[in-house]
Amino acid sequence: MVALAIDDTGCMDCLENYRGELIGGLNRNLEAILQAPDETAIHDFRVGIKRVTALYEFLQAVDANFDAAAVLARYRGLFKACGRLRDLQIARNLLVATDGRTATGLLDPIDAKIAELHAAVVESAEAEAITGIDLPTIAASGVAEAAIMQRRDGVLAALRRRVLDAGKAMTTRRWHRKRIRLKRYRHTLDAFQYCPGHDAELAEIARIQQLEQLLGDWHDRVVASELLKSIAAAAPAATTLALALADQAQVLLDGAQNHLDELRRWYAINAPD
Repeated sequence: MVALAIDDTGCMDCLENYRGELIGGLNRNLEAILQAPDETAIHDFRVGIKRVTALYEFLQAVDANFDAAAVLARYRGLFKACGRLRDLQIARNLLVATDGRTATGLLDPIDAKIAELHAAVVESAEAEAITGIDLPTIAASGVAEAAIMQRRDGVLAALRRRVLDAGKAMTTRRWHRKRIRLKRYRHTLDAFQYCPGHDAELAEIARIQQLEQLLGDWHDRVVASELLKSIAAAAPAATTLALALADQAQVLLDGAQNHLDELRRWYAINAPD
């Protein structure tokens, strides 16, 4: 049986330690991003965005008086601009890894687009006068520690059900939603990593990450394939690469389905109370 319960002391402190670390990382990476389209900084910033969003959405799920969307609203444009830039960087790297010789002739327009999207990131930050990420502490959120302790497992159970749901045939759109829900569930678990009892969740997190990796690799290839289709008329070689990436995406999706089935079976035996 997976143990999800944590001690009923210091919950606010352990969540605040996590939040503080997130904000510090976001600001270090944002400083680098505003200077140049550094891939590592953009990747880490995007991961930090997803983690901090999951944390504040968890607080909202615990207490509906807390409005996560309103707290994050100022940064929404910046977050989206960074997402578009990161998708293009990933697509570029995949093209080179799949067929470097063919990709060479496609890189100039892609690099120009990356420069354009980086400028959009900088403009988005300037438009909102964003020089750093400033979000309320756990205490300042107004969400009571007792409410967090009482509702934590219920919130996680609801997120988990949405990950494991098998009620409908899986279309590409549903797989995209499944990927997002899986990330949110895992990032919510991660928010308690400094809390007593978190080690009991590591086996569950490791299994989630296996599926998350497959769906992430699948999504990257879908994005790259769509990019190539958009430039195929101007660069016929793009069609060949698009097909190769689409084939890879299907293999990864088949693997993801198998892992999802295995995850469901694992939860049937080890499901948290």
